Amino acid sequence: MTISTVEIAAKFSKEHKHVLRDVKSIMRRKSEWADLLEETTYRDSYGRRKPLFRLSGHLKEFLFLKYENRLHGASLEKAFSQWLEELFNPDFIVSQQKVGKYRIDFVIGELVFIEYDEKEHDYKRIKDLNRLDEIKSILTNELNQDEASDQAFSIVRVKEGKEIEGVRKILVELDRLSNGNLSIYLNKEAKR
Repeated sequence: MTISTVEIAAKFSKEHKHVLRDVKSIMRRKSEWADLLEETTYRDSYGRRKPLFRLSGHLKEFLFLKYENRLHGASLEKAFSQWLEELFNPDFIVSQQKVGKYRIDFVIGELVFIEYDEKEHDYKRIKDLNRLDEIKSILTNELNQDEASDQAFSIVRVKEGKEIEGVRKILVELDRLSNGNLSIYLNKEAKR
């Protein structure tokens, strides 16, 4: 089911030109959502042709989350958290799990450790990689695991703008680490 940017503007009391701007901004970061966007036109009250987008799927949901929560910066992590809770059983999700002197954004089933990287992480890539190496070492030691053996956990980095790709990685790793028992970690609504 689609919704137009004019309808979204009315629903959230926004100017249509601002909704168009936000959709264009999202699409620059999420090019994989191109098939969720239809470009068309409409006639305004003066009879002029104006641009209009019809949105569906994750693009529509993301824009709704953005406007409902007035998202920017760290709030994107909160929106991603809501997506995780819709997909996975919330009983298996831990937020801000302490690992040594660090905090991991999300942990699912004590198997998959998830770091959500907002755009700001691009500027501190080396520091983040060193941090993740240290976290991996701490987890390996806590689980009394030989670093050369198959790991009983996985660290998944989800980049802002690549959330769908990140969720796919989480699903693959959770399925692998649970020996094919992924369904026990899924939200009952998501299983349908």
